[in-house]
Amino acid sequence: SVRKATTPPSWVMRAARARVSSLSGRMSTSEVVVKRRVFDKAKVILGKLNKIVQKSLRAASLAFGFAYRDPSAALLVARMAGWVAVLSVLIRLMPLPRILRLMRPKTRVRPSAQPSEVEARLAHLLDLLLATDFLFFTPTCWKRAPVLYRFLALEGIETRILFGVRKDTGGALDGHAWLEARGRPLLEASAPDYTVTYAFPA
Repeated sequence: SVRKATTPPSWVMRAARARVSSLSGRMSTSEVVVKRRVFDKAKVILGKLNKIVQKSLRAASLAFGFAYRDPSAALLVARMAGWVAVLSVLIRLMPLPRILRLMRPKTRVRPSAQPSEVEARLAHLLDLLLATDFLFFTPTCWKRAPVLYRFLALEGIETRILFGVRKDTGGALDGHAWLEARGRPLLEASAPDYTVTYAFPA
């Protein structure tokens, strides 16, 4: 396992504090304030960089371990990762309906005799990928639903993507995206209680 770290190494912080303290006696109050502000900003930046490094190491460790244990599943996750990346970029460049049309596969196979097992496996692998919370791999419903839609369709499993909204307890709008198959929510922990605003395919 990778040890989590959210702050710079202790020796870096001690050296920086010692440097600021040594300069304090030879500087005016305003200079000391400026130096301390620079130090605080540097601390924040180093902390963020440290988080990125730790997430990168954790993601790499998971990827190598997964590839070693189950190469076929690792290849499938890599394909999913590619589509998550494509979706994350295209959502800034073109309307959602056009993106979803692009994600619809042109070739399909006959559905499995046990579609529930296929559905559960694909959802599990995609959720593992999005749970890494690294770069654009985040556990976000609007990424999960379209990518899962594509890979289920490749297995011959027909679904629809639904987008809905509702008001939370504070009165603010809350949105969600999920899949529907055979008229029922698919691969959701509980039935979504949202007003559907868009469905694909219509």
